[in-house]
Amino acid sequence: TIHRSWLRCVLGTDPELSMETLELRLDEAIPQETPRMESGIGMVKVIAAIAPMLGLLGTVVGMIATFQAITLFGTGDPKLMAGGISEALVTTMQGLVVAVPMLFLSAD
Repeated sequence: TIHRSWLRCVLGTDPELSMETLELRLDEAIPQETPRMESGIGMVKVIAAIAPMLGLLGTVVGMIATFQAITLFGTGDPKLMAGGISEALVTTMQGLVVAVPMLFLSAD
């Protein structure tokens, strides 16, 4: 059941109203507010689709930096390669951190 004080706070109602009246008002408010709440779902879906691509782009950029370091300095110093590999992994992780919650938010 819905907590009475919460309903009064949300609906701004008189404390003397019955629980049934509060629930009826809530039932009326839900269809009115649903379209407004759903209006941003399209953008959430776009972000969920683009975030992994941006993570992949960062991965490619990081790997290019790694291969450039190998080309210029050889494979003798792992520290030179670590920066590019780290960049690749961090951007992949960031893309997933954004995309996964967005997928849950945009699920039908």
